[in-house]
Formats: sequence, C-alpha cells, structure tokens
Amino acid sequence: MEAKILRTIVVDDHALIRKNIVLLLERTGHVTVVGQADNGQAALALIKELQPDLAVVDVLMPHMDGFALLRQLKQQSLRLRVLLISVFAHDVFRQQGQLAGAVGFIPKQQLSRLLSQAINAILNDRPFFYPPATIESPALKLLAQAHNYSENDE
Repeated sequence: MEAKILRTIVVDDHALIRKNIVLLLERTGHVTVVGQADNGQAALALIKELQPDLAVVDVLMPHMDGFALLRQLKQQSLRLRVLLISVFAHDVFRQQGQLAGAVGFIPKQQLSRLLSQAINAILNDRPFFYPPATIESPALKLLAQAHNYSENDE
C-alpha cells in the first residue's frame, strides 16, 4: 500500500522560518510542499488555486492572521486541514485554534521535535495540539468566547 502524501502549503510572514518549516516537512516523508505565502490573504488565493490537503499557518501575520484565515476557509467552504504554529505557546492560542477548526497547534520552538508527530496524527485523522489540554480554566473559556464574539462583530 502506498503511503499518503499531504500536498501542503506553508504560511508565515518570515521567509527564513518558511524555509525551515519546508525542510522539516519534507523530512517527514509524508509531505510535498506545493506553495508558500507570507500572509493569510495570499494563502487564501493559493488555497483556491492549488487545493492543498494541509496548510501550516502562523497565527500572527499582517493583513490576515491564522484565525482570520480559518474563518475565511469555513465561510467559503474550502476544505483542508490547518495546523497552526506560533512563537507564543499560549493555551489561549491552542484553545482558539481548536474552536476555529484547526487540526493542531505547535509552538514554533517545538517544531523540530513535534512536526513529524503532528503530520503522523493528521495522516491518521487525529488532532495534534501542543501543549496538551490542561484543566480548562473558566477565564480561558471566557477569553476564547470574547475573542469569538469580537470577531463576529467585525
């Protein structure tokens, strides 16, 4: 049986980080990087054109961040899996990513250690969120809900 290869795009506003992510992804043996973008708006156009299986997306970018991109994908019924990454390892980002429909979240500092595990989980239709969920505090839930409400008002 042939191994599944994920057609993937990498979305980050820093070219050097994109290059490193591409190298890490290709080392997994399960990914072909078919495109790159430096913001969510460019990624949306690329997704429509290339129809990848997976997008590895930075949370914080100019023009359109990772969460806004997830909302646009949902609104436009574009189906692909999104793995969020961020230099900030906040539970709020992990939780917000789960609420927005991402299949995973990895802090950038952990990419070299965890990206292969995340790809394997995604290939097996399992989510991969790091750090793993801890006891959810009411404050984090309220913050995530407030973030959703403020975005819906835009």
